[in-house]
Amino acid sequence: SEKATRTNKKVILELGGHNPMIVLDVADVGAAVSAAVASTFGYSGQVCTATRRIILSEGVRGKFLTHFEESVNKLKVGNPLERTTNVGPVINRRSLEKIERLVEDATARGAVATTGGARLDSGEYSRGNFYAPTVLDEVDKGMEIASKEIFGPVAAVMKVTREEDFADAANSTVYGLQASIFTSNLARGIKLARKVKAGAVLINDRTNLRWDNAPFGGVKMSGMGREGVSLAVTELTDLKFIVANLGES
Repeated sequence: SEKATRTNKKVILELGGHNPMIVLDVADVGAAVSAAVASTFGYSGQVCTATRRIILSEGVRGKFLTHFEESVNKLKVGNPLERTTNVGPVINRRSLEKIERLVEDATARGAVATTGGARLDSGEYSRGNFYAPTVLDEVDKGMEIASKEIFGPVAAVMKVTREEDFADAANSTVYGLQASIFTSNLARGIKLARKVKAGAVLINDRTNLRWDNAPFGGVKMSGMGREGVSLAVTELTDLKFIVANLGES
């Protein structure tokens, strides 16, 4: 972006995210759990739109965590070329070590790994960079894992007790790519969505959804400009307004 600015060139930048999923007390918990598993652990969490933080209302916290942990424990880690595999390895050893460091820092500061929390390196896992699908409970926004993009199969679970604090919790990072809100009260969901600083907010769906005909991009440090077939063209087009005075008719 700095080089482009020097020559006044237009750029579209997508720079990653730390995407929150908010589950309000009036929500379909089963749907929220399914979405959280898919968007946190799909591709081993190695996509920019993956769910990084799960922000729970106290009213659904116990039920959500029970079903979420059960689902995560059923995920099969292994060779991604095999049909039965749900979670494959992370891209390299450096990424694996980063995940380990962030999880260890969080647990040292009071977070609790209710599932996973360690690398897998024995038996069939000895030749790859595997990390166990992990649920980290009791995460707070002062922990590094709550603000740094981890790019791995780890869910950071946070709790919110007051309605007015959901948006603050969602907006507590430098990123603003995608977010999701689960609620059976659509008006309440839309009201909260307007307060969440993100390029897209999906109500009752996963954070890692996008469509080619819809705007895609972030705010804050998640980038600038919008992708999406027609929008990408418009972003890189200089619009010209031509006026011709043809005199009196």
